[in-house]
Amino acid sequence: MGSISAANAEFCFDVFKELKVHHANDNIFYSPLSIIAALAMVYLGARGNTEYQMEKVLHFDKIAGLGGTIQTKCGKSVNIHILFKELLSDITAPKANYSLHIANRLYAEKTCPILPIYLKCVKKLYRAGLEMVNFKTASDQARQLINSWVENQTNGQIQDFLVSGSVDLNTVLVLVNAIYFKGIWKTAFKEEDTREFPFSMTKQESRPVQMMCQNSTFKVAAVAAEKMKILELPYASGELSMLVLLPDDISGLEQV
Repeated sequence: MGSISAANAEFCFDVFKELKVHHANDNIFYSPLSIIAALAMVYLGARGNTEYQMEKVLHFDKIAGLGGTIQTKCGKSVNIHILFKELLSDITAPKANYSLHIANRLYAEKTCPILPIYLKCVKKLYRAGLEMVNFKTASDQARQLINSWVENQTNGQIQDFLVSGSVDLNTVLVLVNAIYFKGIWKTAFKEEDTREFPFSMTKQESRPVQMMCQNSTFKVAAVAAEKMKILELPYASGELSMLVLLPDDISGLEQV
């Protein structure tokens, strides 16, 4: 049986496999934790076959203790959400060497009733608030309100989150997750050491790009079965790291 972290990792690779099918030649940047946290809030209100299918997709069915849960006001799978609450609280606790902030919010059409018990549970377990808005006759104002909240939660890094026309009079609910991270490298890169190197797009094509450089000792793993190497770049906290996956072959990125 797995853990909430293992479920997130499996979901991460599932999403990546799907994204690269549709964006084979594009850069892909996404936060699987944000996606799974947002979907977990939907899962909190799901019942019956919908709940069962979401368990499979999110890999919650592999988490120890799920099968033994009992029915509560917040559903029989409340243990999953408690684990999520503990995980999010742990990684977003104030730290001296990095800032990690995750925020959730619901925006619902004001004419649609929402069960009070769901609102109570989602606030308790995910610290997510609900705001009733007028999608039917003032959808663009609602969009701007959501964009303002996202911009505020990400210290201005994400602006115009929802583009014009992304919500309309048929929108019933918008579930928003915002994540902000800023960390300090354990071994910092010096700006003056940045220099231009060729970056290989394919075996035949390369482009000159500015690359950060330094000489230091880092952990590297060679995964022969996957024909790639993994580099760990730790942050100063010692709790978080960036992992860089590099295929052995220049054209091997699609197989990673």
